Amino acid sequence: MRWGRVAAALGLAAGALLGSAGVADAHGAHGQPPWIEYRAQPWTDPAGTVCSFGVQADILRDEERYRQYATYPDGSPKVQWWVGALDVRYTNLSTGKSVARDLGGDGLFRYDRDGGFLLEVFGPAGARITVGSIGSPPGEWVLNGRWDYRKSADGTHRQLRLFHGTKENLCDTLA
Repeated sequence: MRWGRVAAALGLAAGALLGSAGVADAHGAHGQPPWIEYRAQPWTDPAGTVCSFGVQADILRDEERYRQYATYPDGSPKVQWWVGALDVRYTNLSTGKSVARDLGGDGLFRYDRDGGFLLEVFGPAGARITVGSIGSPPGEWVLNGRWDYRKSADGTHRQLRLFHGTKENLCDTLA
């Protein structure tokens, strides 16, 4: 089922926080680029940067991987397709209250030359919108369904667009 979405989203490639990467397999199937493994690292949002309280995000399960479909002449990424399980536990550092969320949706990253990007997501994933960003309200967001996330190269403009599905601001959930 994922392959149907890959083909539709990429037009078969003719037409996704921090971590380390390594090649998952040497050859992609049927002329596809190889999968590259990615492992997210835990992060902390200090109080006032995303929520009014500090938030710690711990990785519970990470089986992410991506394919590099296009690069710019300097080798920097242009188009990547991301898949794989990602479960994260978020903790309010003031109260200790925590929740775990599935962020393992499929995502198509389209990177701008200047370092900004557009992420098109199918399924659950997360996005951090910092206080002072233009475009969407701040929060540690978990969305599920069909949605986009656009981030400018300087990080000042961050916009979430939900087309179909659900949206949760963990700042409210953990308050």
